[in-house]
Amino acid sequence: MCATRMNYRPARPAGPGYAEYQLQQVAAYRKLLLELSTQVSTHPFWQTLGPSTVVSGCS
Repeated sequence: MCATRMNYRPARPAGPGYAEYQLQQVAAYRKLLLELSTQVSTHPFWQTLGPSTVVSGCS
């Protein structure tokens, strides 16, 4: 790691962190992201593409 980054000190003090409702919202978003990612990555469409065309199938 760069020495400049190791010595970096922010101009203002650290905040209090996330509120409980924010933590719950982040957890809900992460759960939804995992569900949607699984649906997309396991969708039957990907089986219709050959190994050399999967990347081009993403666009």
